Amino acid sequence: MARFTGKEHKNLGILRIFAALVGIAAVTTGATLCFVAADSSKSSDGGVAVEYVAGGSLRIDGLALDGTAVSALSDGADFVFDSAAGDCEGRVRWDGVSGEKLEVVVSGTIVNAGDLKSLSYTLTLPVGVTEAAKRGYIDISPYYDALTDSQREIEIAFAPSEIYSGEDGAERLDFTFTVSLGWGEYFRGVNPSIYYDTVYYEDGAAEEDVGAYVPDGEMLETLDKLRDILSDDGGYRIVITAEAD
Repeated sequence: MARFTGKEHKNLGILRIFAALVGIAAVTTGATLCFVAADSSKSSDGGVAVEYVAGGSLRIDGLALDGTAVSALSDGADFVFDSAAGDCEGRVRWDGVSGEKLEVVVSGTIVNAGDLKSLSYTLTLPVGVTEAAKRGYIDISPYYDALTDSQREIEIAFAPSEIYSGEDGAERLDFTFTVSLGWGEYFRGVNPSIYYDTVYYEDGAAEEDVGAYVPDGEMLETLDKLRDILSDDGGYRIVITAEAD
């Protein structure tokens, strides 16, 4: 079977990571989360690279991330581990600059789609993100199998009725899928800026060792640890596989 591999590796944005809480005053005055960018001198750091492997006569045209052609991107397609945008109250606050962004949308067109048998993708994650997930800080379970320490293959559903003829007469199929990360169970599945300002209840009584009851020092230590782990960020790699009949 003939195989064609396409790669798009331009600098597709940078991973923004937790830096440190710059001073924490009394709980009533709150603190602001500061964030720094990963080393932008390395084009792969924190960026989202998209590749594809196509069998037979298949090929993929018009690859885009978040609606912008991959070939035209220089910044902007990234995952941002930041406080929740607009969360300006409580002891952990948004710095007003960026804000959480934990998903990217990938789209493209299969050419000669009449020969398409299956369509799928895998997501390779930075070492730091995988380590953060193992500690429960981040949820990557849809894309990562902890038991085998490997990526999961995600099927991209399509129907033959969605195939159409292009202006050149070739059969085409448009596809779109969203890659979404999340916060882990350590933070009860929500952004730390929300978690540390929330009182959680069990059987009608407040849980006094989680959320808003976590001491400032322990909170700072956890966020600092998360920052350090995510500093080993590397890049994200999405590989789309189009298999021919």
